[in-house]
Amino acid sequence: MDYYCEFIAAGSGNNILRICVLFDNSSGSCYQPVAELVTEAVIDRL
Repeated sequence: MDYYCEFIAAGSGNNILRICVLFDNSSGSCYQPVAELVTEAVIDRL
């Protein structure tokens, strides 16, 4: 099982949408993508 994540700028400011997909290498199937909005406050902590 691997996570493939992509970061997309969302709207104005420094908001970033992180989309992760769980990928099963053995079967080649993808599972439900998980989207998470990373706000400016979170980015400041990184």
